[in-house]
Amino acid sequence: MYSGSIAESLLFELRIVSIILMLQMLYNNLVVYRKKISDNLSVMLMSCIAMTLFDHMWVAYDGKPGAYTMNYIAAIGYAISLFIVLERFNRYFMEKLEIRIKSRCVFFMLYHLPLILVIILFLTTPWTGLVFRADENNIMEYMPGYIYFFRVLLYLYPLSAMIISMYMWIFKYKTRNEAYKVARSMIIFVVTAVGLYHIHSFVFVSLTEDFLSMSVVLSVPFVLMTTDLNTFSLIKEEKKNAAIGADLDTARKIQMDALPVNHPAFPDHLNVSLNSFIKTAKGVGGDFYDYFSPDEDHVCFLIADVSGKGIPAALFMMTVKTMIKDHAMTLCDTAEIFTHVNRLICEGNKSGMFATAWIGMIDTKAMTLTYTNAGHNYPLFSHEGGDFEIIKKKHGLFLAGMDDTIYKSDEISLSPGDRLFLYTDGLTEAHNGSGELYGLDRLTASVSGLGSNITRDDLEKIASDIDKFAGDEPQFDDMTMVMVEIK
Repeated sequence: MYSGSIAESLLFELRIVSIILMLQMLYNNLVVYRKKISDNLSVMLMSCIAMTLFDHMWVAYDGKPGAYTMNYIAAIGYAISLFIVLERFNRYFMEKLEIRIKSRCVFFMLYHLPLILVIILFLTTPWTGLVFRADENNIMEYMPGYIYFFRVLLYLYPLSAMIISMYMWIFKYKTRNEAYKVARSMIIFVVTAVGLYHIHSFVFVSLTEDFLSMSVVLSVPFVLMTTDLNTFSLIKEEKKNAAIGADLDTARKIQMDALPVNHPAFPDHLNVSLNSFIKTAKGVGGDFYDYFSPDEDHVCFLIADVSGKGIPAALFMMTVKTMIKDHAMTLCDTAEIFTHVNRLICEGNKSGMFATAWIGMIDTKAMTLTYTNAGHNYPLFSHEGGDFEIIKKKHGLFLAGMDDTIYKSDEISLSPGDRLFLYTDGLTEAHNGSGELYGLDRLTASVSGLGSNITRDDLEKIASDIDKFAGDEPQFDDMTMVMVEIK
């Protein structure tokens, strides 16, 4: 492997340690911090690992007659890898300091063109001898192309990043913003690298004539620098997530406050009882329900499920809910309500969101239920306390689908003991670890077992049964239920 001297063995061990450090940092960058393989830091670390391997190979073949090809491959691979490391190093700090080169031409001239020239120069050097030249003993010598072109080019990338970092560190010191922290990490890297270089030089030059190993000099500063910057990014992300979490809590409170909680639901119509339940999959959701009395002869109730989850769905939900209630206060025809609301939503729906919805209007004098279904789940209906059955009347298109949709309504005569159960697909599509759905049959059985005079606690039992069925499997849809009973 090596000649067996203490210095060479120590140098070999240091290279192995540096590879392990960089592999660990690469793993953290890709897995822990979830960066892409094309990320500047990832490319920089992979190039540094390649440089270390080529460095080890160079040491093994340098000076061995007859191994010219392997020696050239090692030297060329080492040099190109080193160039990519420093070039990506510069791009990494430009990115961290939010200094963007908008011109593609300038970007090409600064990064791509030098890399192309370096690759061409090194790949042709076995024949041109412009960068390296192996003597009769196969000892690689540096030529003018290396000293006056390649080395100068190498220094320009870290030097320019260092100058910018010093500026940021001096003039942004008081603000202590992200630019200052990045600049500080850059300075730590340079100071550590220069210090290690001189220590490395002093130790190994005094023990062996072997050249220095740049991978050993760079690996420790890389780990310190990237750990510092990634930790800062992680803390910043945690603070951001905490702020978002607080905003979501506030949004959820606003959303829940917008849903009616009056009991009894219709104090002027005690022959109609309504109870509701909602459970969001996230902090805020897209499911909603509403109920109110537009006049002394009617009660109105509805349930809806907005596409998507989170804040966008909640905002869309509030818009749809407000529009439906505004129209229901003046129109008693459920089909007409949905037709008008659908047209208004389609006019400004640039986000492409939509909602399935079901609305019912009870005439408390005639005891009839007029309803319209806009793409929502078929409700369950129990006549005079009998078994629950699905109301499979043909429904219309979901809201915000097509602006010229004309909705239709259906009518049911009501009697004491009648019960109507409305729900969203978060109940039937809840699944367990085996991928099995809770399904409509289980839901129908759970609802049928509740009996009469249903309360919100009874609806919570259905939700608990669904949670028990799902087990530890995470659910991604909201669950909403509305039960209407005729006394």
